[in-house]
Amino acid sequence: MVIEWLEFRTSPERREDFVQLDFEIWDPFLKAQAGFVRKEIWLDAADRGRIAIAVEWSDRDLWKSIPESQISERTEAFGARFGDAYDLVSSQEFQVRKR
Repeated sequence: MVIEWLEFRTSPERREDFVQLDFEIWDPFLKAQAGFVRKEIWLDAADRGRIAIAVEWSDRDLWKSIPESQISERTEAFGARFGDAYDLVSSQEFQVRKR
């Protein structure tokens, strides 16, 4: 199992718009991908402009087999609707370690 961790920054006033558009554009796509388990959006209580998204994948190879062109299409669609009022601050990958 692997976690895709993404951190974004937007204005506090646009945070809810960001979350709703993320649900609309990314959720149907992710749910259709082999290896997708679940996605959580974490909202920073102290910094209302910070959004963290954790995507759980059952298998790293399945996740990484998604064509970059499909990722780019969704990213461009998101940007076209939301504008440039957000930044991807961090993109990380975590391996889940179990006892």
